[in-house]
This record gives sequence, structure tokens and C-alpha cells, in this order.
Amino acid sequence: MAPLSDDVLGLIAVGEYTGGQWLREGALAERLGVSRTPVRDALRELAALGVLDLVPHRGARIREYAFADIEQIYHARARVEPAVVADAVPRLREDHLERLRQLSDRMHAMAQDSSRRPELSRLNNEFHRVFLDAADNRALASSALHLVTPLLVAHVFAAYSEEALARSLMHHDELILAAQSGDARWAEAIMTSHILSGLHGHRAAHAAAGESAPSAADPGGSFGQ
Repeated sequence: MAPLSDDVLGLIAVGEYTGGQWLREGALAERLGVSRTPVRDALRELAALGVLDLVPHRGARIREYAFADIEQIYHARARVEPAVVADAVPRLREDHLERLRQLSDRMHAMAQDSSRRPELSRLNNEFHRVFLDAADNRALASSALHLVTPLLVAHVFAAYSEEALARSLMHHDELILAAQSGDARWAEAIMTSHILSGLHGHRAAHAAAGESAPSAADPGGSFGQ
């Protein structure tokens, strides 16, 4: 992803812009200190990732995801991203591992501060991107990126309960251990558990908010059967 696209996505991740909101090229260009042309290119890239909808003669609007959409994304992601991680682990260098450790430390440090959940969500995305960027199979990594990014836009991670967040961070720590050991199969298994645990954390957050969700016995796609 181009750096400017990352900058725009970061603004969405921390809640500067929300689902359904229109993004104006001129305003973004002024805010980011660039011309309108690279902003236009960034918006096109984000639209391709499912972050935005480009509406002719109107501009770019941040996509809104329904509960069922997020469920489907989680099920697809649980099939794709673990394979990307397994592909990436043998290719991780020490600078990749150090980056994973730094991100994990920062996330643990802010985990108890609910006001920093949007920032935590952005760091979570960066953690996963380390594996995606290191993978040799670029087609598979691109598919995983298309599945991870909408969850960032929908602020799914930011809505986790404290228990779900603690479990997620524990998975990150175990992923680092598996990566340090060079054990691709261990890392793949952890990532599968991590994503499915995230799915249940998402369901719990919606249940706590009084919104309906499919039962565990009928997950609207039944991954893993």
C-alpha cells in the first residue's frame, strides 16, 4: 500500500472519519500537505481494498459494513491469513521480529486505556501487516490484505471487551514466539485461533450492544466444518 493511502487509512482507523462520511480530495490534500493527484490515487487504492466507495460525480464515501458482512470477512480471513503467516515465517528477519515485539509492547502498554482503542486498532493492523509484507506469495498476501482492511474501517478491534482484547494480545505474544522459533505450522495454528477468537469477540461486542448475531452453531458460513 502506498504511504499516502496508509495515511488516509490511519485517519479512518483512529476515528477522524467514520463510515458513511464523504472524503473530499481538496480537504484531504490540504490536511496531508500534498496535491490532489496523489490523494486521488490513494482514494482509488483504498476503494480497491474495500475501504471506500467511489461514486461518479460525487466523490469517495467510507464504506459501512453490516454485521453479516463482518462475519463473512472473518470466515474468509480464517482460511487465508493463516496460510500467509505460514508462508511469511521462514522469511522473517530480525528487523521484522523486532518490529513485532515493539508493536506488541506498545499495545500492551495502552490496553487498559479505553480512550486509546482507535490507536490500538491501528497498531493491531500494523502487527498483522508485518506478516503480510514478508510473505513470498504476493497473491495470497494481497487477498489477506483485502480481508484485514475492512475490519479496521469498521472499528471491530476497538469494540472488543477487555477480556477479548487480553486474549488477542496474548495470541500476538505467542505468534512472536512461533515466529522467533521459525515454526510456520505453529504460527499458522495460532493465527487460525486468533482470527476465530476475534470473530467471537466481535459477536460478544454486538450482543453487549443489544444487537442480534448468529449463534455459534449457525455462524452464517460455518467455517471449519
